[in-house]
Amino acid sequence: MYRFFFVCFVFLAPAFYGSPAKAGPVQDAIAAANSRDYEGAVSILRRAAVAGDVPSQSHLGAVLYFGWWTKPDRDEGLRWLRAAANRNDLKAQLVLARETKDRAEALNWYEKAALNGDPVAQERVGRAYWWGAGRPRDVKASIEWFQKAAAAGHPDAQLLLGVQYAIGQVIPRDLRQARHWFSELAGSSALNARTAQEYLATFYEKGLGGPQNYSEALRWYEAAVKGGHAPYAEFSLGAMYEFGRGVPANLDKALDLYRTAAFRQYRPAQYRLGVAYLRGEGVRRDLAEALKWLAFSVNWDLIDNVAPAVDKSVRSQFERDPELFQVLTGQLRPAAFDYAVTTVRDLAKVPGLYSQAKGLAAAFQPTPPPPPILIH
Repeated sequence: MYRFFFVCFVFLAPAFYGSPAKAGPVQDAIAAANSRDYEGAVSILRRAAVAGDVPSQSHLGAVLYFGWWTKPDRDEGLRWLRAAANRNDLKAQLVLARETKDRAEALNWYEKAALNGDPVAQERVGRAYWWGAGRPRDVKASIEWFQKAAAAGHPDAQLLLGVQYAIGQVIPRDLRQARHWFSELAGSSALNARTAQEYLATFYEKGLGGPQNYSEALRWYEAAVKGGHAPYAEFSLGAMYEFGRGVPANLDKALDLYRTAAFRQYRPAQYRLGVAYLRGEGVRRDLAEALKWLAFSVNWDLIDNVAPAVDKSVRSQFERDPELFQVLTGQLRPAAFDYAVTTVRDLAKVPGLYSQAKGLAAAFQPTPPPPPILIH
């Protein structure tokens, strides 16, 4: 049984503790555990912890709390972790922040760890101020914490800063800063890197925050597509192939990319497929397919005149910032929306076409998104 605890310590403890920089009780305890003297390892830590050695208190707390090398004793583990955390031990603060069930206490420990320079804690504190969760809502304080976390490489903070600098709602708009943070994140292995790749590609394609560069746009769109389930990148890459932006025009390849994004229920791609079938562009003209895809791109209820048109706030946002609004929301531009609605209603009046399109829609099986990855 203890072998299992030792393996857990070797592979999991570095997330909290890493290796001591110099010889001391903690390193002596690890050496004892490596020799399978688990009782001796715990004894070494306990003696040093009682004598007031903070790293030993922190390690002993984790060993007891998680049951590494010994039978778990969560109560005593928490006492030692709190002793170390109250003496400003960052690793103990992070363990307590993650493990406590009391949200207020967790936030207090995250705040202490944030002041100690930990980027994960800084992002958590920034989030608390952003939402007013456990702290009074303070966007300025939130952004300051996010900036610290982003500078230290925290991916969520980098993405949030990039978006906020792009839209300029709570901080002054700065497209160069937005491009900078998207660029920092796009080349990483973080889970949200694909989103940054899509945004960065758009910035290069449209010349936002710096020079226009189609080759860089293609590079980042393709990286996002390879990452999987990136309908905006698939649609945008399709548009580059359709119109020959940085690559030879290739309508067949464009339509393949549109189709993939359309099956992921990305409305602009569904709209473009509908228009292709309506006009016979790159595909055989098929009014039933056109009606199906155009109705998907807006809303099937529009055929019965019960769904609202694009509201004024959406229209005004598109007028203010059409490129960024589409990448951030995936909505149709107002002109395309109006065209789709008019065309759908006209096609629905053709005898037999509505029922045929409805049959095609009923058989439609969208590509499901990947399951979410839950992060503790």
